[in-house]
Amino acid sequence: FAFRLFPRTPMGKRMISPGTSWTEDERSAVDHGLARFVGTEGVALSLLRPAGVARFDGQRVDVTTRGESIEANTPVRAIRFTSNQLQVEAILPSEPPS
Repeated sequence: FAFRLFPRTPMGKRMISPGTSWTEDERSAVDHGLARFVGTEGVALSLLRPAGVARFDGQRVDVTTRGESIEANTPVRAIRFTSNQLQVEAILPSEPPS
């Protein structure tokens, strides 16, 4: 009974926080800011087998591939953003730059 009544009393209201003041983006487990890299080109900083790190616009980003292994320092293109992961593919030397 006291747990239900105390938060409604003047003293209880001063002692108990009303809740978080976070914005929806701060509460979200998914960083939708990485979606801006889809379609852009970057460079693999580590061996991607199939996960690793790449650099896009000067920012280090955790990325995955579709299952293939990509060597470090290989140009990559971001193709999809799903489940808080940026998926990339290698840019072959014969492909024209976009």
